[in-house]
Amino acid sequence: MKFLSNPLPTTVATLGLAVAALTAVSAVPASASTAAAAGCTRPLRFYDVQVQVDNCSDGWVWMSTGTRFNGATAYAKTASGQVRQLELGKNQAGAVKFGERITSIHVCGNDSVGWFPPVPFRRCSSEVGL
Repeated sequence: MKFLSNPLPTTVATLGLAVAALTAVSAVPASASTAAAAGCTRPLRFYDVQVQVDNCSDGWVWMSTGTRFNGATAYAKTASGQVRQLELGKNQAGAVKFGERITSIHVCGNDSVGWFPPVPFRRCSSEVGL
C-alpha cells in the first residue's frame, strides 16, 4: 500500500475542523463566554425554557422559551430583597438588566388545560440560590 506524502489531506482535515467550529452557534448571549470564564454566570433549564443569570455586570437575566409552554416567567430575587420578573411568550428570547446582584431565581411556565374554555395553570421550578 502506498501512502501519499503531500500536505493535501492535512489541509483538508484542518479546513474541515475550522468550518465545523464556525458553524457551531451558541444559544446564549454573546457576553456569556467572558462571564462564564469569570465564574459569575449560572445557566438553568426548566423543561424547554433556558435561563442564564449573569452577576458579573449588574444582574443580567437572559431567557429563551420553547414550545412546551404558552409563555414563561423568570422571578429573580435581588440583593436588596426585591423580586423582579422577566416574562416572555412562546418561542421568544429576551434579556433584562436588574441593576444589582441576583441572589436566587425560579421559573414558571404558563400553560392551559381543556378546550372550551381552557383553564390556565402554572408549573414552577424550585427556587435556585445563586
